[in-house]
Amino acid sequence: MWLKDRLTTIRTIGMAIGFAGILVLVWNQIAPAHDAQAASLPVRGLLAAALYGVAGNFAKCHLINVDPLTNAAGSMIAATLVLSPIAFVTWPAAPVSAAAWQAVLALGIGCTGIAYFIYFHLVAVAGPARAMTVTFVIPPFGILWSTLFLHEHVSLVMLEDCTVVLLGQR
Repeated sequence: MWLKDRLTTIRTIGMAIGFAGILVLVWNQIAPAHDAQAASLPVRGLLAAALYGVAGNFAKCHLINVDPLTNAAGSMIAATLVLSPIAFVTWPAAPVSAAAWQAVLALGIGCTGIAYFIYFHLVAVAGPARAMTVTFVIPPFGILWSTLFLHEHVSLVMLEDCTVVLLGQR
């Protein structure tokens, strides 16, 4: 409604399956109902997915003529400004190690900054819907990396959850 772009039946079904996949992914992480923070995980997961979609369409509508590097840098600067007060309030008592700072820089610049640049370029040339399809491979790759580097166990439920998310792609 916001973008005056009609959803086709297949897109609506795909969106519903995608949301179901997110719900299934976080459902197993919920602690007993008396833990309000854990019980809110499905809502937070669905809200994050919805806001991700809104952000992509907002970028397509209002930031299409802005250079992808400027969009990526602006996103990173805005996130830094918003999260800085939280970082200062929750700063650890012990000094932060050089390895931890290197990890922050590698993740911030190497993973997030470059990924945002590529993402905003894709939004400009392919549109937000196509640019966002890359997020469908995050759960399978998260499982792959956690298995390879952290030696975590892959369960059948995890593979089923990834399948549901991937089914929502179309």
